[in-house]
Amino acid sequence: DFTIGVAPINLPAIAAMVGGTVGTSGTGATEITSLEETSAAPARYFQIVGQAASADTNGSAYRATIYKAVVTGGPNECLTIDEWSTPEFEFEAIANGSGMLLKRENYATLTALV
Repeated sequence: DFTIGVAPINLPAIAAMVGGTVGTSGTGATEITSLEETSAAPARYFQIVGQAASADTNGSAYRATIYKAVVTGGPNECLTIDEWSTPEFEFEAIANGSGMLLKRENYATLTALV
C-alpha cells in the first residue's frame, strides 16, 4: 500500500483515480473548475508515473511507473487557513496482465512526462 499526494490540486487527475465529472464555467477571473463525484463511484484502475530530476549537474532524471493501481482510501484532506490543501489517496499497486508491477528508469537527460 502506498500514498500519493495530489498537489497542486489537479481535478482531472483526481477524476481519473476515483471517477467523476470535471467541468469549467466562467472565464478569466470568474473561471471555476469543479469536480463532482458520486458516492457510489466504482473502483478505477489507473497508471502512476512519477519523475524526479537528479541532483547531478548532467541534467539526468529518475522515473518510476506503477502500471496498475487502485485507490483504497482517501481523499484525506483538510482546509486549514493559510495552508495548501493537498489531498492524499491511499492506493494499492497490482500486477498488470503481463505480471509486471512497476518499471524504474534512469534517464541520461531529463525528458518531460507526456
